[in-house]
Amino acid sequence: MKNQHVELLEEYGIDKKMTRVESVFTEANRLGENGPVDLIIIDEAHLSGAASYQKVCEYYNCKRILFTATFSRLDGKPLSLADTIVTGITAKELIKRGNISDYNYYAPDLNIDLSKVNKTAGDFNNQQLGEAMGTKKIYGDILKYYNMLAKGKQAIAYCINIQHSQDVCEMFNKNGILARHMYSHTPEKERENILRDFKDGKFKILCNCNLISEGITLPSAEAGLLLRPTLSLTLYIQQAMRCLTPNENKKAVIIDYVNNIQRHG
Repeated sequence: MKNQHVELLEEYGIDKKMTRVESVFTEANRLGENGPVDLIIIDEAHLSGAASYQKVCEYYNCKRILFTATFSRLDGKPLSLADTIVTGITAKELIKRGNISDYNYYAPDLNIDLSKVNKTAGDFNNQQLGEAMGTKKIYGDILKYYNMLAKGKQAIAYCINIQHSQDVCEMFNKNGILARHMYSHTPEKERENILRDFKDGKFKILCNCNLISEGITLPSAEAGLLLRPTLSLTLYIQQAMRCLTPNENKKAVIIDYVNNIQRHG
């Protein structure tokens, strides 16, 4: 993700000597080591309620600009690092301008019973979700509706946990659809290779859990497979819209297997 931001700054001709791109965790552990800071730009600013962001901003005490497409938090914490919220244009207007792709949204009902799934930190419990989603019939329906609605398209599959992601990946590969799996402990070099191969069209389905929701641009992604039920509006929007990065003649497909649109509208 860091390399992606560096490349973007270079594309716009911004002097590298005048800027620095760091994760908030790296900066929080190296405060002041690289000299003074005049402006902090925070991407995915809905995360800025965390102590690490507060620590960095308090130390440098300079002007800051925050950007996010989803300015809400599941824990209800305010975005206190921002003095004023400026609301941008709507997704419909962004589609008209060509900033994001148009899309078709499908929500087949897989009849998943989540009544016995507990909540952890305000969202569904991951382990129990994995058990609820792990039946052969549901895996068969995932394949059925991908072939029906997005056959041949490159897709990002948003899974519940590591095991679920591995199982979905295996299911696609067993059915002749090339898929790869990555997660937070995938070595950085291997992760970069997987993302590059996906961008180059070397496989169809990129399976992950909690990894490709924020800050990653994948123009080649034509479809999003929502396989994780969530009570978080932010997570839902971030995952559902990840395949909307514009590309030539692209009309994205979002397949919501888990009724997230019924939860969030």
